[in-house]
Amino acid sequence: MAWDKEDENHKGSTVFAIVPDPDDPRRGRMLRERGYAEIVPVIGRFEMDEEDGLTLITEYETMSSIERFWFVGSNVRMRSSAVKRFGGFNTSTFCTEIRIDSDSNTTTTSEAEKPSAGFISALGW
Repeated sequence: MAWDKEDENHKGSTVFAIVPDPDDPRRGRMLRERGYAEIVPVIGRFEMDEEDGLTLITEYETMSSIERFWFVGSNVRMRSSAVKRFGGFNTSTFCTEIRIDSDSNTTTTSEAEKPSAGFISALGW
């Protein structure tokens, strides 16, 4: 990420939990052992909208982020994010991910050349 400091490492894994509100299970708390924009434990919020898009809202010590994830078809997922740093610096991204089915490749492609099933990303900003 462009805002990373030289000594920050955003590689690795984290524990992530969604805790729905008792009165509205489409909203609630999001708990992460390691944050997305800062490498600290964080409590954020999640919301599912009327189109079943998932929005994650996270406030950090030095910034805030809003991310939205949604499916436009069974093989297309989209993501958008806006990160606001305190002091006025903002960045936004939009990403379209397309699922690649390894069974749909032609028979002329060798097994070593076939991509595994999963999503590939096309990032725009």
